[in-house]
Amino acid sequence: MTASWPATLRASLVANTSIASRWVQFATISLQGTPAVRTVAFRGFLCDLLYSASAPPTVEPAAPAAAHALVFATDARSDKVQEVLRSPLVELCWYMPETRQQLRIAGTAVVLVRGHHTRIAPESPASAALTRYLEQSNKPVSAQLASLGDAVWTGLSPAARSQYLWPLAKTNQPGSPAGACLSLELSTGSDGNDPEGKIAAANAEAQSNFALLLVVPSRIEMLDLFIQPFGTVTEHANL
Repeated sequence: MTASWPATLRASLVANTSIASRWVQFATISLQGTPAVRTVAFRGFLCDLLYSASAPPTVEPAAPAAAHALVFATDARSDKVQEVLRSPLVELCWYMPETRQQLRIAGTAVVLVRGHHTRIAPESPASAALTRYLEQSNKPVSAQLASLGDAVWTGLSPAARSQYLWPLAKTNQPGSPAGACLSLELSTGSDGNDPEGKIAAANAEAQSNFALLLVVPSRIEMLDLFIQPFGTVTEHANL
């Protein structure tokens, strides 16, 4: 079956200009075995972020779901990272307020683990599909994943980057010395003067706490609230 969901989702994102249309409810299974949901911000499609905005790749609608993997930024210290590593099946609920569309997206998430050898984890059919997609390029998979992380990090506002210096919300522990004194400097920017290397140190610490979640959809349910009676279309994506 030719997948139309990527085109539908892209059209919805164009039609919905409010920032709220980029917020997605991201549900996982907690380490205690109970449902856990939180709001995350959509950062783009994998196939778009791997290339510059001026020269996006040509991706056919029938391309495997891995090409259209949904990318989200997250704190590497957060519970959802550990939850995905333990149980990668997730579900997203996405509401487009201006077009009154609701999307429920079931799929498998992977964590982009940054470091000397950037990789994705855990191993699953989805991570294998992502690797196959990336292997179509002449560039090493690890280098492409590193470029993906850099592209999303660069696209964050300074204020968003500074959040990766904050202590975790559920703890009462203060932030690190770098986070405590430099989050404001990182969020407001610098004139390029950093004689003591404080901003560079803060940036390095923030990036060490930065990770990506990629979701490869397996089932997409689209509910159009403008249609009476309400119309629901369900698609199954091929890895």
